[in-house]
Amino acid sequence: MPCCTPRYCISLLFAILMVFMTTAAMGAGQQGLDHNHELLLDLRLDGQRLGSDLLGYQHGNRVLLSLRELSEGLGLPINVDAEQGMAGGWYIEPSRDFAMDLGRAEVISSGSTHMIAEGEVIAHEGDLFVVVDALERWLPLSLEVKVRELALNIIPREPLPIQAGLLRRQRSPVARNVSRRPAELPLQPEPYRLLGPHTSQLRIGYSTARRDPDAKAEYHANYALLARGDLGWMTSTLSLAGHADDRLSNARLLLERTNLNGPLSLKHFEIGDISLGGSRGVLLRGGNVQGGLAGRFADERIDLPGTILPGWEVELYHNGILLESQRSGDDGRYLFRDVPLEFGENRFEFIFHGPFGEEQREEAVHYVGPDMLGVGRVSYELAAMQAGRSVFDIDPASTQGDRDSAHYTGKLNLGLTRHLTAGLGLNSFEQDGERLHYYDAGLGLAFAGFQASTRYYHRPDSLDYLSTSLRTRIRESSINLGYSHYRIGGLDPALVPDNRILWQGNLGITARAGDIPIHFTALHREQEYSADTQASLATTVRTGTNGRFSKSFYYLREAHDDPGLNSGYQFGGSAALTHNLSPWRFRFGTSYALEPESRLQTLTSSAALRMDRNMTINFDLWRDVPNHLTTYQAGFNWLLEKVQISPRISYDSKGRWVGLISASTSMTHRPGSPIPVFDRLTSVNSGTVEARVFMDHEGDGAFGEDSLPVEGVRIQALQSWRQDTTDDTGSAYLTRLDSYRQTDIVMDTYSIDDQELRPAHLGRSVIPRPGSYTVVDFPLIRTMELEGHIRSQKTDGSVAPLARAQVALLDSKGELVARQRTAFDGFYLFTGIAPGRYQLRLEAPTAVEIIQAPEAIQLSGTGGVLRQQDFLLRPLPLMALTESSSTTTATQASANREPPSPVTPATQTSTSLSVPPVQADTTPGWHVQLAAFSTANNARTHWYNLSVRFPELLTGYQPQLETHNGLTRLLTAPAQTRETANALCQALKNARIDCLVRHISHR
Repeated sequence: MPCCTPRYCISLLFAILMVFMTTAAMGAGQQGLDHNHELLLDLRLDGQRLGSDLLGYQHGNRVLLSLRELSEGLGLPINVDAEQGMAGGWYIEPSRDFAMDLGRAEVISSGSTHMIAEGEVIAHEGDLFVVVDALERWLPLSLEVKVRELALNIIPREPLPIQAGLLRRQRSPVARNVSRRPAELPLQPEPYRLLGPHTSQLRIGYSTARRDPDAKAEYHANYALLARGDLGWMTSTLSLAGHADDRLSNARLLLERTNLNGPLSLKHFEIGDISLGGSRGVLLRGGNVQGGLAGRFADERIDLPGTILPGWEVELYHNGILLESQRSGDDGRYLFRDVPLEFGENRFEFIFHGPFGEEQREEAVHYVGPDMLGVGRVSYELAAMQAGRSVFDIDPASTQGDRDSAHYTGKLNLGLTRHLTAGLGLNSFEQDGERLHYYDAGLGLAFAGFQASTRYYHRPDSLDYLSTSLRTRIRESSINLGYSHYRIGGLDPALVPDNRILWQGNLGITARAGDIPIHFTALHREQEYSADTQASLATTVRTGTNGRFSKSFYYLREAHDDPGLNSGYQFGGSAALTHNLSPWRFRFGTSYALEPESRLQTLTSSAALRMDRNMTINFDLWRDVPNHLTTYQAGFNWLLEKVQISPRISYDSKGRWVGLISASTSMTHRPGSPIPVFDRLTSVNSGTVEARVFMDHEGDGAFGEDSLPVEGVRIQALQSWRQDTTDDTGSAYLTRLDSYRQTDIVMDTYSIDDQELRPAHLGRSVIPRPGSYTVVDFPLIRTMELEGHIRSQKTDGSVAPLARAQVALLDSKGELVARQRTAFDGFYLFTGIAPGRYQLRLEAPTAVEIIQAPEAIQLSGTGGVLRQQDFLLRPLPLMALTESSSTTTATQASANREPPSPVTPATQTSTSLSVPPVQADTTPGWHVQLAAFSTANNARTHWYNLSVRFPELLTGYQPQLETHNGLTRLLTAPAQTRETANALCQALKNARIDCLVRHISHR
């Protein structure tokens, strides 16, 4: 060896120093990663599987993930060049750049520079592996590595483009709230009972009041009861209210049943004080109605009724915008009439505020769009009522018609074509001893982009009119147009009103200005001698994450032809603010007029101070400016374990005062106990689920006296955001579940201490009913683990592990139970396998012979690990292989194994060609092209992955890269004859690898 000259030695030392510095800057880039700590993680986005996996490694106490596979799985255009120690591209949008340079030990993400600490990035086997914490800093992602589940759950902190694609694939005709995915587990029906459990809410109060400054104080006791549950195989709603002096002042009873499958396609049935008007009677809805809800027969408007305790305030939000608020009466009913519907999804949110600071929330969704009935399909509604009478006949019901007279209504829709629907309506009642019949008939037309309708109304005691409407949606804006034309027709001239209406038109627009939703409505009415115009503009925005601010303006204008009548206009508005600023909660509201004079009309404010989790102090103020009246109120809520106690005192500016103390509780039935469970929080309008977790020693899934309960297991109701943990009886109670909203009831398997225990099923979905009770059983079984190796026997007799091969676990019916891929050493593992008969099947290329495979497996449920479930493979020779010899070889290889019945045997035979012998000819000839890539590095990575997965096919070949039109072709080298290239490509196709044969004439 020649002696090192000074110049040569200095250059060599400088080169070594540069290599050392680069290696140090790359952190642990040259340390490599231990294959024994390899993780193959199932890729999930917000808990949903993406159908791909990702390679990771445990390195010390950290987890590193493949940057290339993470980018590919999320569809992020980030290229990785591990040889150069670089990566680059963008995410979410092109302006959000991403660049990594290990030589400079820095990452640039969306314009911000981050330094790479030692060990945060490791170059390994043609890829860059990055520590989870670093990825979370550099990208808007939260990453949950669940090693026990072999899963990576990705929670984006900003919307990703891939999420929009997933949403489009999941979208149904009825738009859904993405944050609440629909229930997917098998539905467990809950039959109605003749006399089933009820949930009740009781409030008892005692008050003293002075109605006049000179009067004596009065003392009263009062109560209110709301009960819901199964009665007569229906859901009953009983509302009672009364005082000590007159005992019962108000009473309502309703029996209803929804989701029926009765004769004539009956879907919904009510009897008692029905929701249509409140009088006692019978109501039926059927055919193609959604959930038996009202409003499916009116193209433009809907009624939204409900039941709550007396004195509660109800706020109605439509697609996030506050529409109206009202207070429930003594009968506990509230009713929002003629609420306009928009084209598309109409999401209504009800926020209930109790008189003592309580708060509840409910949701309802109605969809308007291309959901016509279909040719020949029908929907109908029929009702018969006794006007002015309720079931208990204590408080007269308000309804149309003379008291005690019969009142009938009917509505019918018929699908004429796919897009066209005809409708008929009847309303018959007695007025002043004369029966009147109102009729209406119309047509509805719906397509994907708009809906139009026209309807004619005949009324014998008033003007007839023709009403038309058009509704559409343009991007995020919803537009409603309406026009009605009135005519006298055959109306008796004596009944024609003075200054009769001629026509009216209305416009409704819901849009967004940036992040601010805007709702605009306008109506103009023309009469014989006058005209009036009404308009309103409203918005509701969130104030951070803890509040809402609502603002609205109104405009009224009247014009008269008679100079003796005053024309003019009014302009004003209102505002409301709800905000939580812990420990305070504030509510403010005001209404005011700006024209014809500026003045404040009403002012309300409320503040609640939370002293601790069981004590809240309330302060309220109301100001009625026109009447010069101010009312002050103060009180507190004391939440005990079973009851809520609320004293309150109010005083007004006229010297009147009222003192009140109230106690309220909810009573819920629990199976097996005649004594109800008392709860301080209300759940009367929601359902309850009892989940029982127990050891299933008998294997029948039934809960019996000898069943061993399991304590400390967490149970969740996913769509209702409720959870509880099983007690010493093995029961968990999920209360206040949304009524008629299907929800999945699942078990958190990682809350079980013994990891060999698994539930016999994934869970069940239920549809809770108001006041109803459903029991969901989770029998636990002891599972086992299966493990083995897959190896490939080479031509020289040696054996090598086969990495990333797929193994399928089949049940006794041949159906897939689970699938796993082998690690670098050919090892695979199935966990949580229930007792039963199984067969393992290797999903291998067809150009191999399976010379050893596991027999059928019978698992008894004793727990533990069943080992040595090994496969041994051998590549089939190419030229000597014929169909007969292949079959003979495969048959002999498995002759000593009796295939289990009815499971498909694991032994596979094939007549396909395997790897041809490498040709020595290096003259210009034929090559197999595997793919074309945008970068040479991606082509090298693809070759590496194929050579690891299919060594028996590509042994003896090298990658050859050709650049053409900006793309890099990946070819096999050396060149071959056309026949051998075709044989190799066919063998690759049999292994499900895309390829084609090309002739390259120059080298």
